[in-house]
Amino acid sequence: MRPPSPAREGPWLSPVLLRLYAAEALGSVSGVWLTVGLPFFTHHRFGWGAGHNFLLGAAQGITYVLGALTAPRAARRWGRRAALVRLYAALAAVGAAIAGAAERGSEPALVALVLLETGLVATTWPLLESLVSAGAGPAALSRRLGVYNVVWAVTSALALAASGAIIQYAPPWVFFGLVVAGHLGALALLSTTLRDARPTAPPGAAPEQDRAPDAELVRQRRLALWLSRLSLPATYVVVYALAPLFPSLPGVKALSPAAATLLASVWLLGRAAAFVLTGRSTAWHRRPDLLLWASAAMLLGFVGTVAPPLLVGAAPGPVIAAMVAAELLLGLSLGVIYAGSLYFGMVSSEGSTEHGGYHEALIGCGQALGPAVGAVALWARPGDLGVSVAAVTGVIALSVALAGAVRLRAGRAPAPRA
Repeated sequence: MRPPSPAREGPWLSPVLLRLYAAEALGSVSGVWLTVGLPFFTHHRFGWGAGHNFLLGAAQGITYVLGALTAPRAARRWGRRAALVRLYAALAAVGAAIAGAAERGSEPALVALVLLETGLVATTWPLLESLVSAGAGPAALSRRLGVYNVVWAVTSALALAASGAIIQYAPPWVFFGLVVAGHLGALALLSTTLRDARPTAPPGAAPEQDRAPDAELVRQRRLALWLSRLSLPATYVVVYALAPLFPSLPGVKALSPAAATLLASVWLLGRAAAFVLTGRSTAWHRRPDLLLWASAAMLLGFVGTVAPPLLVGAAPGPVIAAMVAAELLLGLSLGVIYAGSLYFGMVSSEGSTEHGGYHEALIGCGQALGPAVGAVALWARPGDLGVSVAAVTGVIALSVALAGAVRLRAGRAPAPRA
């Protein structure tokens, strides 16, 4: 009987992968609440404006970079699954301390603990990405990462949309108590996964990664990796500049936390849609220019999201409709860039934790840079959100220009030899 091809392997068939996806979903809920959702919490509970939230976001970005770069060392010392078990146990303990600080209203303790929690969360993601990628050739890897991206994107969107109601109506400790519950759930799932073999292709199937790609595909992958990795930090400049800005935008301030987080979650739905599209098709693997177009769309989407309420000074129906349309464009572009960075990094490195660490460290760079630029602009022009928006837009435009320059240079390079 002919063995099944690994290229036909369904990424949802392995019990190990199912538990990894479930752990990832729980981790993404806590991750989005600790980052994108946190400015809504501090704005509602402590009265923080964009300036304070910018500073906290920049500090979180720095700890995120450090945590992501620690992942390969943790994998070598304990193994990927054992490292994840230790990390989620520590995350649950720190999360419980954050809930206590929130209930007491202790802002310094909350900030310090959130920074520690952010660094630990950053260490988990390269380990999860590497485990999901283990034993998969290019086609199976594309499907696995497609499911992986859809899972965390959808759960993040739903979590952010629901977070406002929890912030508005529940005691402060509930917001972080649910983060702890997510960490404990992931801990339970990964503790059972420790006894299982890693997800691989069916027995007897030829390893897909042994089939050498042609020279043109190698060139396209290399170009796509450069374009996506140049643009990836800018995507998180957008995400983590938008998060502190959003609660302070004219018109949005008048909305309840529940309505504001619902509006702010639209771009996450657009990103989830992009992950569905990239996960169902491999045609984009040979179209690196798509990443350049996505970078330009990201710039338009960011400006279209924040400019209408700033220009009108309120958020009536037409302004909200314009924001929703721009957020959808923004989310689609962010999703294409993220999927490209993760896929081309993993397929080039055969799923290494090191490349997962680089991927997440670039995210942390954007997470630090976006809020830092916004904070400096607000320091120079206190109370003028337009200056912060202009500064962040300039950083995004620079990223698009760099990606364009790389694409132009690649176009002038000699054709690869067969």
